[in-house]
Amino acid sequence: MKFSTGHVIDLVSNDVQRLEVELVKWFLFGTLAFLDIPVATFLLVYFIGWQALMGVIFLCFLPPYFAGLSHAGATLRLRTAAVSDRRISLMNQVISGIRTIKTHAWEDKYREKIKSTRRYEEKQCQYNVNVEKVDSPSTIRPQLSLVIRLYKCSSGSINLTWFIGG
Repeated sequence: MKFSTGHVIDLVSNDVQRLEVELVKWFLFGTLAFLDIPVATFLLVYFIGWQALMGVIFLCFLPPYFAGLSHAGATLRLRTAAVSDRRISLMNQVISGIRTIKTHAWEDKYREKIKSTRRYEEKQCQYNVNVEKVDSPSTIRPQLSLVIRLYKCSSGSINLTWFIGG
């Protein structure tokens, strides 16, 4: 695959413009967050009580959790891209050398190579899907609501056996 110089410069300039805008936003929000978090924590503790600290501590654990999942997802996407490139390269070899393959009757060997590469690629894609399932907020909301409800039921006036159904 060949790219012209103008095409590459266009892609790079678009990426640089996007980075400039996002960097300013994240720098501004990042510096303000270091001021907002202690003030919000103080106000929560003042108005709600020490129980609000549990929520703040939990929220402090979320960024490293999502950063780890994002790193795992990026690693898996790189692996999938490498496997896909290998399969596409193999298909290009087959297409460019179809006469040689037919002459020497190598169709079955190439078919098996392509199938095994595709199976491996599908396995990598499945790993990606599993990591993205864990990373998506829709999978965390039910778990969070269950933990909060169990905590509320066990420490409040509601009996936990009522919640379970016993």
